[in-house]
Amino acid sequence: MSESLNFAGRRILVTGASRGIGRETACLLAERGAAVVAVARDADGVKRFVAGLPGYGHRPLALDV
Repeated sequence: MSESLNFAGRRILVTGASRGIGRETACLLAERGAAVVAVARDADGVKRFVAGLPGYGHRPLALDV
């Protein structure tokens, strides 16, 4: 894996994480080792989404930003 695509040890906040581009971005970052803080308006949806991410240290956050 390219060093520039390794996010191990990093915590990254992704808004709009329960749908569309935000969801795909959060998945990619989790696959690359990041601990994702997933932000979305739907509290239950973002909790379910985070529970299915690979890796560990992810956190759901229900906000309307």
